[in-house]
Amino acid sequence: MPFLSWFEGDVLHRHALTGDCQLGRDPVLCPVSRSQDTTVSRTHALVAQRDGQWGIQDLESRNGVQVDGVALPPGRHANLIEGQEIRLGSGRWCSRRASRGWTG
Repeated sequence: MPFLSWFEGDVLHRHALTGDCQLGRDPVLCPVSRSQDTTVSRTHALVAQRDGQWGIQDLESRNGVQVDGVALPPGRHANLIEGQEIRLGSGRWCSRRASRGWTG
């Protein structure tokens, strides 16, 4: 099962992707949220599966989305591959495929 991983301070977190997942500042609307990060929009991006491939879409956020340092145009969906870094404002996540044990 694919997942997103990220650090909050020294603590590693991960979120299993079982369906579409919004990323943003609003913890009610976004299963993966950074509620205290003002550089992240309320609903910043959407991670979703298209034709069997996971990807990310910028939901016309204020500070944009970067995948491996490349800016993603608003509204555009980009496929994700293992280990890519996703940046939303000052937040960073990493796309991963689950394997045996803790792969964080």
